[in-house]
Amino acid sequence: MVNNRIKQLLFVVAGVLLGTTLGMVGSQQTFAATTPSVQYRTHVQDIGWQGFVADGATAGTTGQGKRLEAINIKLANQDASNSGSIQYQTHVQNIGWQGWTQDGGLSGTQGQGLRLEAIRIKLTGNMANLYDVYYRVHAENFGWLNWASNGTDAGTMGFGYRLEAIQIKLVPKGQAAPGLTVNSSYTMAPPTINYQTHVQNIGWQNWVADGTLAGTTGQSLRVEAYQAKLTNMPPTVGGGVIYRAYVQNIGWDSIVSNGSQAGKTGRGLRVEAMALELTGSIKNYYDVYYRTFVQNIGWVSWAKNGQTAGTMGQGLRVEAMQIQLVKKGNAGPANAQNAQTDFINKIAPASQRASAGYGTYPSLQIAQAILESGWGKSTLAVQANNYFGIKGTYNGQYVNMQTQEYNEKGELITVNAAFKKYPSAAESMQDNSSLLRNGVSWNHSIYSGTWREKAANGRAAATGLIPSYATDPNYAVKLQNLIDQYNLMQFD
Repeated sequence: MVNNRIKQLLFVVAGVLLGTTLGMVGSQQTFAATTPSVQYRTHVQDIGWQGFVADGATAGTTGQGKRLEAINIKLANQDASNSGSIQYQTHVQNIGWQGWTQDGGLSGTQGQGLRLEAIRIKLTGNMANLYDVYYRVHAENFGWLNWASNGTDAGTMGFGYRLEAIQIKLVPKGQAAPGLTVNSSYTMAPPTINYQTHVQNIGWQNWVADGTLAGTTGQSLRVEAYQAKLTNMPPTVGGGVIYRAYVQNIGWDSIVSNGSQAGKTGRGLRVEAMALELTGSIKNYYDVYYRTFVQNIGWVSWAKNGQTAGTMGQGLRVEAMQIQLVKKGNAGPANAQNAQTDFINKIAPASQRASAGYGTYPSLQIAQAILESGWGKSTLAVQANNYFGIKGTYNGQYVNMQTQEYNEKGELITVNAAFKKYPSAAESMQDNSSLLRNGVSWNHSIYSGTWREKAANGRAAATGLIPSYATDPNYAVKLQNLIDQYNLMQFD
């Protein structure tokens, strides 16, 4: 009897143990079935779409120099406990950051030959509470970068480098990252070109940067020397700037670099021309543009990358200069300068004819047209050939427009007004010249300060418009700056 009871007890214990074991096995199987997975594939240059890979495997290629052009990413093996989405966006050549895509959607481009340069990936919903998403990329000239996570950048921006491969992993919250997490991305911030000029009777001026005028205009003062240097250089990019000056009685002076002096000080010798060039790897990403303001000529055309800006053998001084960096492939400042020159040359003949008939200065009129019409692009200039903002009607023709004016308190306010509408730019020039010579009904000599017999030149004539013509207290100074900058007195 005792033996039977012992056997029954053993059977019960064994059953309990077996049931517990089976329960553990079943629990492990359920956990494995609901562990989420991340799956992804890439569209590769010359290959097209590759097959999906998962959980840290490599998508793309390495060692073949082939760009990634697009990517799909999705989650698998989810249940109600780990619901949510995976979202991602890519930084694409010539486009920049695209919008967010999710759950298998396409990010990047197809058929356009554009490289992916960087990527961000993040989780949403309960997935974001349970898991971190880690990812790293193989980037041109860098190789494998370290791991990024949860929406941070992976890749490069500003270098023009392609992504070649990617790995993505899900890691439960609280567990270690799959590797190092510093330096998962690199961004090239734009470097700065700084420069300063040594000017007759002034000495060294303050440093300026990125296209700002160094030197003087309208004062007939020679530049005697200049210095240039690069700052804010990206840590992964090397190089500098070399430059030289063409000096009176000497010719081309020695090439110097990175903040050293080009030209002579203390000897009264003018700089007549200049040339600059980038060195090192920075020249693979940027061009250096520069131009000079030359005696009797004004601003000469922009030069770049070692070309000469200025004159040689003519005995003409450089009075000012501008220098700036332009990213490779982008349009240089010469394009904008050509458009401005085209506008000046377009209206100059009509301005000279009109000014000759009324004894005024074309330089002043052209400067007014530039300032009032925004280089001929204002709505008033385009729709009404009105380059001077003259109010009223012309042969019964006018347009109503809003304009900003300064009131008696010096406040800028917006008002509605009727402006003259002309059949062409020539009539606009004639009407402006007539206004300056004949004035207004209550004061025919109100603009007499602009007449040739009263003003020595167009620059001086600008002061004859204040305060009667314009309410802007800086109006005359703005006109004088335009006259100087674009050498408009050559048309007088």
